[in-house]
Amino acid sequence: MPQTIATTLEYAQQKDREDELQGFRSRFYFPTAQGREMLYFCGNSLGLQPRQAAEFLQQELADWRELAIGGYWQARNPWMTYPQSLRPALSRIVGCLEDEVTVMNALTVNLHLFFRLGLWLASGSDDSVRVAGSSGITWLRV
Repeated sequence: MPQTIATTLEYAQQKDREDELQGFRSRFYFPTAQGREMLYFCGNSLGLQPRQAAEFLQQELADWRELAIGGYWQARNPWMTYPQSLRPALSRIVGCLEDEVTVMNALTVNLHLFFRLGLWLASGSDDSVRVAGSSGITWLRV
């Protein structure tokens, strides 16, 4: 038998009060329009800005400024170990074990792999790979 859900404002406000995640709301900035907070429903974006984002970014910028390449090992949050520190959260998101997921590559590696793919495509690789690769290259407009 289908469950009926009340559609009154009072019911919605009651459910809001009972929401175990309601404390997270204060961790984000909400844009305003005409002096009122806007409702935010866009799922295909960065989302609302966390209030701590600027602090976190400033820390990374300071480490980059003061340490340059040394930030890979000496930064407050060493860049080289990001993949390991992100694995627990990523495994929960993806639904796998921690040793089954990683974050990989830096810009230099990604560029190397991209150009290597281009050379491979130019060498006459298998048709399906060539089609997939060329559509990616066309999309990137390179």
